[in-house]
Amino acid sequence: MKWTIERIQPGDREKIIQLVINNWGSEVMVVHDECFHLAEQPGFLAKGGQQILGLLTYRIDQNTDAELLSLDSFQENVGIGSALVKRFLRIEGPKRFYLTTTNDNVRALQFYQKRGFTLCTLRRNAVQHARQLKPEIPLVAENGIPIEHELELEWFKEDDG
Repeated sequence: MKWTIERIQPGDREKIIQLVINNWGSEVMVVHDECFHLAEQPGFLAKGGQQILGLLTYRIDQNTDAELLSLDSFQENVGIGSALVKRFLRIEGPKRFYLTTTNDNVRALQFYQKRGFTLCTLRRNAVQHARQLKPEIPLVAENGIPIEHELELEWFKEDDG
């Protein structure tokens, strides 16, 4: 199936809210003790016609580094997630790109490390704090791993010189 990648537009917000609620249990993402309404963040969509096949949301922090807030591919293993990340890096061009995932998310750890991201931070028991802001975070993932810690991964743009 062919798809296109485009920036999120205001008219996409309602669809994004529904997708985020279906995938994450809420329209709010809690990361490092901060709450983010994903449908209000900038990002990119992978679309096949009018159907959303993938979603990437991010923020630019005070250091002008980019933080990936969410990456979803609704058709696995066809390159949608990779294409969204590549498009983001090409268009936004941050020197440092980082993200947070949880210790149970072994698929994400594999995906990002294969694409040049490196583990840089462990926030022990951070999910316990996140549950105070977002109680719907489960105690145990579908793969049977207790959800307890946040792991930060980062990617740096190679210097041209």
